Amino acid sequence: MILTESSKWDQPIRTIVKDMVKIIKNNDTGSWMLPNEIRQEDSNDEGYSFYNVPEFTLYFDWDFNSKIKEPYYLNGNYDDETDSMQVVLYVNPEFYPQSMYNIVGDLNDMIRHEFEHHLQSWGYRDVDYSDIGDESPTNYKYYLQKHEVPAEIAGFRRIVKLRKEPVEKVIRDWFIRNQSVHKLNDRKKEKLIKKLVKKYNEFYN
Repeated sequence: MILTESSKWDQPIRTIVKDMVKIIKNNDTGSWMLPNEIRQEDSNDEGYSFYNVPEFTLYFDWDFNSKIKEPYYLNGNYDDETDSMQVVLYVNPEFYPQSMYNIVGDLNDMIRHEFEHHLQSWGYRDVDYSDIGDESPTNYKYYLQKHEVPAEIAGFRRIVKLRKEPVEKVIRDWFIRNQSVHKLNDRKKEKLIKKLVKKYNEFYN
């Protein structure tokens, strides 16, 4: 059942990421409210909605930034009070467009991750919030919160399927690319990777 439902969300996530990638490739920097700012004017839809799940809006802010050391900086979150996702992307022009391969991968991961929180918020998931603590992604325990783990592995699952790579490689590569987000030292990072691989295998194997 888990595998079947996982496949169910492939097309919706693909649709959202496609909208974002189109904006990036057109060099349309700035703030976007999706999907209504890229749909036809006669569309009555204000948010993304799939399979009768309540709709949500995506606020996408992105720009080029030559001051960052990494090829790009990507971060996001889900706001259950406004039913919206917020995604921020800064791209170092020195590494562009060759960085697009990893940007697209991380956008797939992120949107699937935040969409899982959307499903949690609307009661489509049986979620345990008893261990909510520090909401900072620089905290090791943040990644092991009971409501975060399902979102994390759902995002990683999306990349495993896209790139047909082992889950440990997918997770490890994510932590390497996103050091500026999590800022974990090597010891904590390795410990966390092992725990997330174990959680992933419990869900999907």
